[in-house]
Amino acid sequence: MAEVTVTDQTFDTEVVKAEIPVLVDFWAVWCVDPKTNIYKDNFNCIQAKLVTEGQSLIGWNGKQARGIVTYSKTISDGGHCRLIKTVAGRTIKLTDDHFVYTQKGWMKADEIVTGDRVAILPVRESLSFRGSGTIIVDARTIIEIAGPKMKISSYIDDLHKKELLPLTEDNPHILTLSRLVGALFSDGCLYQGKKDYREISFVLGRIEDVEKLTSDLKSLGFTRLHVQERTNIGRIGKRVFRQHSFRVKCLSTSLYLLFRSLGVPGGNKLTQSVSIPLWIKSGAKAIKREFLAALLGGDGPKLSINLTDRSKKLPYNHLSINDYEFHKTEDLVEDGLEFADDLKNLFGEFGIKIAKIFIDKERYKRRDGYKTVTVHLRFSRDFHTGYSLAQKVGYYYCRTKEEAAGYIGEFLRILLAKRRNWQSLYEKVLELDKQRLSVKKIAEKLNLSYDTVFGWLKLSKKATVAYHLLKFPQWLKEVTTGLNDGLLWQGVNITRKAYLPAVQRITVAPTHNFIANGFLVHNCGPCQMQNPILEELEKEFAGKVKFAKLNVDENPTVTSKYMVMSIPTLMIFKGGSSVKQMVGVQSKEVLVKELNQVLQ
Repeated sequence: MAEVTVTDQTFDTEVVKAEIPVLVDFWAVWCVDPKTNIYKDNFNCIQAKLVTEGQSLIGWNGKQARGIVTYSKTISDGGHCRLIKTVAGRTIKLTDDHFVYTQKGWMKADEIVTGDRVAILPVRESLSFRGSGTIIVDARTIIEIAGPKMKISSYIDDLHKKELLPLTEDNPHILTLSRLVGALFSDGCLYQGKKDYREISFVLGRIEDVEKLTSDLKSLGFTRLHVQERTNIGRIGKRVFRQHSFRVKCLSTSLYLLFRSLGVPGGNKLTQSVSIPLWIKSGAKAIKREFLAALLGGDGPKLSINLTDRSKKLPYNHLSINDYEFHKTEDLVEDGLEFADDLKNLFGEFGIKIAKIFIDKERYKRRDGYKTVTVHLRFSRDFHTGYSLAQKVGYYYCRTKEEAAGYIGEFLRILLAKRRNWQSLYEKVLELDKQRLSVKKIAEKLNLSYDTVFGWLKLSKKATVAYHLLKFPQWLKEVTTGLNDGLLWQGVNITRKAYLPAVQRITVAPTHNFIANGFLVHNCGPCQMQNPILEELEKEFAGKVKFAKLNVDENPTVTSKYMVMSIPTLMIFKGGSSVKQMVGVQSKEVLVKELNQVLQ
């Protein structure tokens, strides 16, 4: 579009003194609370106020897509905005005119009402991170790992150039390294061959996982990567199976030495003592989470929910979590149990309960002749543990597990919200009973059934929602209809006014939308929707009408002079004066009519 961009300084020249009528589009980028979490992918987020131009954000164009931030600015003149809260407790604050994606299409925030369904990407809970300046690895550590015979000055120089030495807890790459270390402790390996051959390799299931892992390696500055696609044929007893996978290899001695210095074992983890590195065990919670997420992505259990038949009783949602398992030779059983106990403690920091740790002797003899045992960590099957696995830790480098955990985590989030609400009602019933209100009065006051209140007060029944009507298979089908790539519909149960002293305005191209606190929101609302119409009109009225755009945030003088209170606002100027003002998105037919009248 060839319209003129005007400012406070050029408005008189370009608009007031123009020889032909001018249509001015007063526009701005729509806003969210500066504290809103904006997602760079399903896992990693950044507060809106910290978003900068050039950053890559996740959006949606029929499926998950990526956009680049082209504008980001904190505006101090906030005001009356909107709060939207879903049945799962996801909350967002944004300007009234900000568009949110719903089952009815894009809707302004102030038009959304209780009962509407909005599009949600079930992202992980955000976790703030501010690492300390504690040194984890320095040149001396690298030298000790390498040994006296290796000429390592070039490797140390390489790590310095890539800003990986000295490596401190507040290094910008520390979370990426935590993930990669987690992957190496599961389906990864450090291998050292003859003639100074060193290899970092990872086994992954899908091409999307390969893209994530290679992106992480490249972000560290390592680009000598090789990807192999392969199909393995395996056998367990009489059962033969095929396994399709990808192997990613990175041939870098400097990175190999860094990982060894970070505590990653070299060679076969089965036959050696392995422990979680101290810098992870004593590190920030975000470091622990990235390590665990990648570990679960490799060896972790996939979550599932099935309906369990209880004969004459209603079926219920049964959460299934397989054991986390790993193998050790028989002489390293104690080592394996210590490693399992360390994992149990890490999981416990995220509310994930381990019911028991135990070992099994393997039934089949290994081809390499080793006698081994399987160490099991059995997870508790309660909903809190399932939710914490899915959305407090999550799965990395495994899209299959990640997507399943997203849906299940959001379902459990809803059930836990129901439980909290039910418990709150139970406590209110007890409080009203102390005021000597009758069972009937309490039931009416709290909109509960008489039987429910009677059961709580007279029969000492527990406040439970074990037999609620929400069942996972039917729910999943409902909430994913018309969506894909992990998005789902979620009901709104609260909308109200909210005051924001400041707002953050963000523009993303080419998606023109982004994920904010899990909500799919438009980045520029009606202003973006008006643009295609103005582009058409500019061609049709070429030479007759001049088209101009003015950003109201950056040009307060003109905005104030013409009392522009809402955006988009369209004004037609003729002979130096405003002859027509239109607020909101205008149809092509309306604008053609108004422009033709001005031209008469």
